[in-house]
Amino acid sequence: MKSSDALTTTQTEGIVEKFGPRGKKAIQAITECRVKQYRDFTVVVGHEDEYIVEDEICTCKGAEYNMKYKDISKKCWHLLAVHIAEKTGTIEYHDMWYSEVRDLL
Repeated sequence: MKSSDALTTTQTEGIVEKFGPRGKKAIQAITECRVKQYRDFTVVVGHEDEYIVEDEICTCKGAEYNMKYKDISKKCWHLLAVHIAEKTGTIEYHDMWYSEVRDLL
């Protein structure tokens, strides 16, 4: 992420105020460049695994419980991170297929 793409203090404070700990985790993932867009998927690198986010669905266990909610405030922090990164232009783009990356891991 280029410094010009960084979230402002006001944006960060507003997100944390609105979403609490999930907002804080989402902001941390964005600032640490852990929200990655590949040709086929968007991936959020978590603390224990990588989570694929596609069409408002996340592969994390927490998302299974909150799939019925359409409101982003009810979704997992991975979905929140992708949503914020897309809206603010802070998503990290990789011009390759995610399957290629997974094969390397």
